[in-house]
Amino acid sequence: MDNRQLMDTDPALLDLLLWGLNHWLQGAPIPAHRVPERIAHLLHSQTTIGWDNFLLGRWSKHWTTLQLQYLQRNHIEVKNKNHGLSWSSNIIRLMWDHCYKEWKTRNKARHGKDAEDKAQRRLEKSHRNIRDLYELKPKCSLQAHIISTPQ
Repeated sequence: MDNRQLMDTDPALLDLLLWGLNHWLQGAPIPAHRVPERIAHLLHSQTTIGWDNFLLGRWSKHWTTLQLQYLQRNHIEVKNKNHGLSWSSNIIRLMWDHCYKEWKTRNKARHGKDAEDKAQRRLEKSHRNIRDLYELKPKCSLQAHIISTPQ
């Protein structure tokens, strides 16, 4: 599933998905007044289950029910990929694929993209660690010195 396939998804459900995860990551509740009345019970249900559980695939049953109602209300052809278990599984897959790509990008930026780059990053980190240890030296008592300055 790619982003184009989300076009058949109820925009209110997409908004709630994004708000819910964003607020959960920030440790803040979702302002109930931002959620349309027709999906307020979904917000309550998913909050009770937990947004961390949402990422693990533990969704309120109301997600798929509301998605099907949206398709029917808007006369959108109901297919396996745009409702039910297949729809929710595809969204989970899309989220996890995105998280994995972000994780790989972050790792390449932090640790290097090839062997030479990785070796350079390790060397730079070692230099920073040594510099940090030397900066701590004046804060240690004379008897506690474990780092001595080369003569």
